[in-house]
Amino acid sequence: MYKSKANHSRLSFGCGAGAADVNVFTGGLSFSHHGMSVGANSFNISVGHVYNSRLNGNGLGLGFLDGWKLNCGQYIFPYESRYNFEGFSVTGTDGFGDYVYIDAAGEVHRFVYYKSVTESRVKKLCYYDESGTGLTLKVDTVYRTYEIADGSGSITLKLSLYNSSAGRLYAIEEKLSASVTVTKKVLAFEGGAYNIYDTRKASRKLKLNYDGEQLKTLSCTEPDSNGNRITLNHYYDKELTLSYRHRENKIKQPQKHLFCVN
Repeated sequence: MYKSKANHSRLSFGCGAGAADVNVFTGGLSFSHHGMSVGANSFNISVGHVYNSRLNGNGLGLGFLDGWKLNCGQYIFPYESRYNFEGFSVTGTDGFGDYVYIDAAGEVHRFVYYKSVTESRVKKLCYYDESGTGLTLKVDTVYRTYEIADGSGSITLKLSLYNSSAGRLYAIEEKLSASVTVTKKVLAFEGGAYNIYDTRKASRKLKLNYDGEQLKTLSCTEPDSNGNRITLNHYYDKELTLSYRHRENKIKQPQKHLFCVN
């Protein structure tokens, strides 16, 4: 299992289906395919499909196919030896084991414990990103929530438990100025579907419908510039087929991309 660092050189490639990135030091491959987006500038929200070779065959079960995930699917969980990530420790520092963070691009980060603090009478464990990104993690030991902040403190990712041990991203807070903080809800389960939206314009949403663990459709509540509401259908076999389809009478030939598992 390769170990990626923030200062590793990378080669980038683009094509009609998306963009690829190769870590020159490790040989790790990542690929991103834009799915759907709405809004501009700070109002923009988007969902895309991400492949990362580091997620292949590790049993994490984070995506709809081996190595694949959504960019909005970001996860944090205690490290276990069965994941076989190089450099990670189960026992960690002072008995506090490492945490694994899977970011938007599918990169794996090792969070290492360095101190404990008390905030509002709640003990929180503090970790730093060993790969050198400047990210920090706070683990709330009472409410089992997680906060990941960038080095500047302008962006904070909020994650909460979605099963017995793993946390999943549910909100992004971004400071646009000293007095303005924007909150974007991620995978909020409302109205029978998972939704992504900016709280400043909560009626404009990207909606994700699942069948068990598999994403079936991705759609937007707001029509495009031509007045069409578009749905991105997902079909699974040994490969994933994505089919864009207009929901109005003006139906065009679906656009398809095939992503192979192997």
